[in-house]
Amino acid sequence: MSGMNQDDILRELELLPVWQSRTPAIKAPEKATEAVAPIAEVSAVLPIAEVAAHEVVVPEPELNVAEQKPVPPVISAPAVSEAALPSVAFRCIVSDDAQWLFVLQQQQSEEAETLLQNMIKAVAVKDGQNVEQADAAALIQFAGKVIVVMGEAAAQQLLTATDSLAALRGYPHELNDTPVIVTYSPEALLENLAEKSNAWEDLCLAKFTATNL
Repeated sequence: MSGMNQDDILRELELLPVWQSRTPAIKAPEKATEAVAPIAEVSAVLPIAEVAAHEVVVPEPELNVAEQKPVPPVISAPAVSEAALPSVAFRCIVSDDAQWLFVLQQQQSEEAETLLQNMIKAVAVKDGQNVEQADAAALIQFAGKVIVVMGEAAAQQLLTATDSLAALRGYPHELNDTPVIVTYSPEALLENLAEKSNAWEDLCLAKFTATNL
């Protein structure tokens, strides 16, 4: 994927030539999610495998922040006990500046992995660390600007919610005071290409949220 520019990445997401930057769709919160108290450091839970940063430098998406509407405030919820946390393991990618955390389920095809990397590059984020297995107790230690959860199952498990992906998208949730944006998994996008434009809106919302903290 060396030598790809932003147009190449957006073309991979099938958003050219018709995509134009616009205000991300923001819905009124339908249901407050539950925040949890800090537990152990991620490094104390699982070993972290270093992933070499890609040499491709992608320009920042042209998000006209001046024209965007303010992101609705993240709604705090009462803390839950550690026993309420899901026991499922997630795959996580931490940006090289430790400000972004991408969370998804572990199993992915090679084609989905390529799409995932392109989605990360599309918001001008460089991946820095890859954690193949991390539980919710480890993820709440993340102290960056935004968490992007990919896929309905991962979102429901991490946020301890039962709502559909459609209901969880479009506004920030909260995990230990960190905004959480829900979007589609790469595998789901490969099965339904028409949702790629919605996924791009979610990524723009995550970018806007991180920029305006």
